[in-house]
Amino acid sequence: MKLKWIENQNLFPFINAELLNDIIAFADGTKVVTLKFSKAYNLEYIGELAERWHERDIVKDNRDLLALVLAVAECSSGTFLYDQKKLFIKSVCEYLATNWNPIAAALILRYGRHELENVPELVLIRDMLGQTPDSFACESERILLISLVSDVYASLKPANEQIRNYVLELIDGMQLKFTDLHVEYPLLLLLSEVYGDLEKPTAKDLKTKGMSRLLQVIASLRTKEISKDNNLPACQALGVTRDDILVLNYYLAYQNTPRDHSITGPGFERIKENFIGCHFTSENDVPEQIITIVGEMIKNHEQKERSKDNPHPLNFLIGKFSVRGKQQFPNRNNLKLLVKMAEKILMYHVTECYMSLLEEGMVESKQRDQIIESLLTKHNLTKENFDYLEQQRLLLHLDITVTSSYAVSCLKHGHISLDQIDELENRGMLGFVIEHLKGKEAYSDLLDLLERVSDSYHKFLVEETSFNRLKSKMNDDLKKRLYRIYLSALYTHNASKYPERVFDMLKNAEFINLFGLSTDEVEELERNLYRSELLSESQAKSIREKYMTTEELEEVRTQELMKELNECSKYRIGSFVEKHCSKFKEKKLLGNTFVERLVHLLETVGKSDVGDMLLLFYQLRARNILTPEQVEVIEAVAIEKAEKLKIA
Repeated sequence: MKLKWIENQNLFPFINAELLNDIIAFADGTKVVTLKFSKAYNLEYIGELAERWHERDIVKDNRDLLALVLAVAECSSGTFLYDQKKLFIKSVCEYLATNWNPIAAALILRYGRHELENVPELVLIRDMLGQTPDSFACESERILLISLVSDVYASLKPANEQIRNYVLELIDGMQLKFTDLHVEYPLLLLLSEVYGDLEKPTAKDLKTKGMSRLLQVIASLRTKEISKDNNLPACQALGVTRDDILVLNYYLAYQNTPRDHSITGPGFERIKENFIGCHFTSENDVPEQIITIVGEMIKNHEQKERSKDNPHPLNFLIGKFSVRGKQQFPNRNNLKLLVKMAEKILMYHVTECYMSLLEEGMVESKQRDQIIESLLTKHNLTKENFDYLEQQRLLLHLDITVTSSYAVSCLKHGHISLDQIDELENRGMLGFVIEHLKGKEAYSDLLDLLERVSDSYHKFLVEETSFNRLKSKMNDDLKKRLYRIYLSALYTHNASKYPERVFDMLKNAEFINLFGLSTDEVEELERNLYRSELLSESQAKSIREKYMTTEELEEVRTQELMKELNECSKYRIGSFVEKHCSKFKEKKLLGNTFVERLVHLLETVGKSDVGDMLLLFYQLRARNILTPEQVEVIEAVAIEKAEKLKIA
C-alpha cells in the first residue's frame, strides 16, 4: 500500500491528507514543518509526537487519527527512543476503546502485529474486529479496511479464522463501480494482494457470486501481462472495457510492480505500449493524466543514454503510424498530439504514410520541410504523392540533396527526361540516372546517354568487371557501341593500360568479328602496339615470337641479356655468368658487355671484394670463355687496381 494513493482526497476523504503530509515532513526534518510543530505542539522529533500526540491535542477526529497512525507507521522506523513505539500503540488502542474506528484499529494492529504478546490492549483490538457492525460512508473505506485486515491475517501465526471470516464478510458486501479508472485504480491496487493473503478463497468461501473470480482477476492484473487478445474474462469480471484492462494492467503491474510476478522485461515494455497505445488510438481525446504520464516517460528517457534498451516511449506508436497510416488514429487530435510529443524521433520513421501529416498541417514548418525532403529523396512514391511533394518543394523554395531515389523518381514521373542532358548534369542527377539504367538493364537508353555525355561519366567502364558484366548482357549491335565508349574511357582515364587492353581484345574473336577486322589489320595493330613499347613483357614477347624471324628473336634476346648484365651488382654477376657464360663466345657483344661490367666493378669495389671479381675472371679464362683481347683488358685493370690498393 503506497501512501501517495491514500493522499487522494477524492478517493479517501476520510483521511486528513494535510496532517498526514505534515507529519511525514516533520519526520523527514523539513525545516518549515519542524518549526510549525515545535511552535504549535512543543515537539522536537517524531518519537516525541508518537508518545505525546494525545496530550498535545493533535487528533480531533477519526480523519486525524487515521492520518497520525498512517504517518507514524510509514516514517518511524529506527527513530523511536526507549519504548516509544509500544507507548504509541498502547495510546492508540486506549483511544479506540472509547472512539472505535475499524480502519484505525486495522492500521494499529497491522503496525503493531509483532508486539501482540507485549501489548494486551492490542490483543483486545484484534478480538474486537468484526464484533460490531461496520458502516461505510464510501466504498473506499470498505476496500481500505479489506486490504488492511487481509494483510493482518496473512501475518498472524497461527492463522486467525475469526479475522479471515471478517474479511470475507467485508468482501461479500463490496460493490465495485468505476467512473474514472485513472483516479480510482488505487482501490484495485489495495485489493491486489487480498486473494493471496486470504489463501485464494474459493466461491464456497464467499456468498456473493463472482467475488472469488474478481479477486483472482485483480491479483493477476498486478502480477501478469494481460494483452487485449486475452483480457475478455477480466473485462467481464470487472465490468470494464478491454482498453480499461490495459490501463489497469499498467497501473497495477508497471507502476506498482510487486516483488513476486511472472512478467518478463519485454512483457513490461508491452504493458507500457498497450497503455499508451489504447489512449492515442481511441476515439476520445487523450486524458490529461496520460499526457502527464507520457511526458514524464519522455523526460526520463532523455535523461538516460539512448540505446536499444532505452527506446523512446512513443517509438512503437510512430512506427505503427509509419506502416498503417492515419486509419489507426480515428481522433485527429490524438494524432496531432502524438506528432508533437514524438517530434524528436519523428524523422526516424518517415514513410509515405507521413503524407497525411503534411496534407492536414500537423507538423511545424521545420519538420514539414524535413519530411518533404526525406520523402522525395529516400522513398519510392506514387506519382500522385511525388507530384504533390515536388510542387510543395518548388513553392517553398526548398533546396534538397539530390539522391538516386529522387533522380529516378523525377525521371519516372516525367519531371525530367533523358534528353535534358544539361539539366540532368546541372542538378547532379546524371550519375544516378546512369546507375539506374544499368540496374534496369535499359542498355539502349544507357548507351544513348553515354554517347552524349562527357568522358567523366564513362569512368566506371574502366573497371574491367563492370565492362564485362554489361557486355555479357548486350546484343552485338549494342556491344559494338559499348566497345567504342569503353576504349575512349580507357584512353582517357587509364592510358597506361590502354595498349595492354587493346592487345587482349585483339586476341578475342568476338571483338574481331564485331568490327570485321581482317588478319592483316590485326597484324598491323599488333605490330603498332609492339612498337609503342607500352605492352607488358609477356605481351611483347608474344608478338615477337609471332612475327620475328629466328635471327631477329636472337638479337632481341641478346639485347635483353646485355641490359640485364649491365644492371648486375657485385653480388649478382657471379650467378649471371654461371647461367649465360656459354653465350659470351658466340655473342661477341655480350662478351664485351661482360668485360665492361667486370672492369667497372673492379674499379669501384672495395679491397675485400676484389678477390671475388678476380676469381670470376680466372674461372672464365681457364675455361677459354674470353678472347685474348678481353683477357688483356681485364688483367690491365686488375694490375692497376692492385697498385692503388698497395699505395692505400
